[in-house]
Amino acid sequence: SADLDTLERAEFSRTFLKGEYDLGVALRGKYKIASFKVGLFNGDGVDGAKGLDNDPLKDVIGRVTFDLGMVTAGLSGWWGKVKDYTPVPLVNATPKEYDRQRVGADVQIYLDLLPIGGTAVKGEYLWGKTQLSDKNNGAGDKLGKTSSGWYALVTQNIGRFNQLAVRYERFTVDHGVDRELPANQGKVFVDAEVQAAFHTFVGENYKLTAAWFHPMYAAVGDNVTGAAADPNRDQFIVQAQAKF
Repeated sequence: SADLDTLERAEFSRTFLKGEYDLGVALRGKYKIASFKVGLFNGDGVDGAKGLDNDPLKDVIGRVTFDLGMVTAGLSGWWGKVKDYTPVPLVNATPKEYDRQRVGADVQIYLDLLPIGGTAVKGEYLWGKTQLSDKNNGAGDKLGKTSSGWYALVTQNIGRFNQLAVRYERFTVDHGVDRELPANQGKVFVDAEVQAAFHTFVGENYKLTAAWFHPMYAAVGDNVTGAAADPNRDQFIVQAQAKF
């Protein structure tokens, strides 16, 4: 079944791997209730790096999942390094290397609580060092920066053709920032967002979605008051999808 992820991925997921896939080689296997995937990749993502490898280093990315029937859970890890070529180093200088790491955990619970349809509760936590950004804008990697985020998602099927999804997500952009510095007062340290969507499936090939996104300031500098939320940034989206 579809859920809110079909419309919008969590902000921290996009930050840690721009484009959601990468060039490399991978293996997968399964033993009883456990499944695993592990691979060696360029580590840059395809969207952010235009499909090009920006250094000779490779990253190891793996994930193991456990299927217990109504409960499934997973653990993932990413280990690698990235070289800083910006600004361009002097002749014969060695570019500095930065760790690029992620650790993640997720769980999904499927329930039959209501007579109108199945219920699913999902959650994911992700911690990472050195974010990926869109290299097309010249910003490059967020070298050495440590971030983390999590979300909780509830979906409720309503009959055979409708579904309601609600999600809350929270993202700390930089754990290393000094919140007490005067220069950082008034800045947002933690982003949060409430999201809701209603899906209607028309036949087997069409889906209509109406969604609402409400971003909030979960933590701000001490001299900011009354900024718990910014309703001017709310988004209302209607989307139609067709599969052929």
